[in-house]
Amino acid sequence: MMDSAALGRFVLPAFEVIPKRLPQCVCAMLCTPEGFNLCSIGVTVDQLGKIAALTSSLISLGEATVQAVHSGQHPSLDVLTLQSGDLTTVGIKVPHVNGHLLLLVTAQAAPLGAILTIARSTAERIKELLPRSAA
Repeated sequence: MMDSAALGRFVLPAFEVIPKRLPQCVCAMLCTPEGFNLCSIGVTVDQLGKIAALTSSLISLGEATVQAVHSGQHPSLDVLTLQSGDLTTVGIKVPHVNGHLLLLVTAQAAPLGAILTIARSTAERIKELLPRSAA
């Protein structure tokens, strides 16, 4: 099993294409469900911990909302979107052998569909790079 820094470096090539495909990208982050940053772009060092923790909290709250609204009858949360003026944020759970990671992408003045498409394709590429078994 890789440590978090090695994992971040390992998936960085898939992650770095986000601003190339989405020039309106303000920031993006891949973090653990516990709120630890693995890799990021457009995030200052003093923001890393805060954004990773908030990403974890947002996905947890979204998951709890889905379970409450649907009485546990639907699958777990896959994607969460937030809108604030012309800023749009998309959070996606990236499944892997030990659970999931969290991908957050924020863009300014970009169509939601474009952000979702790029975030989903990035999540899929990261998923492909991650180990498939614990052995």
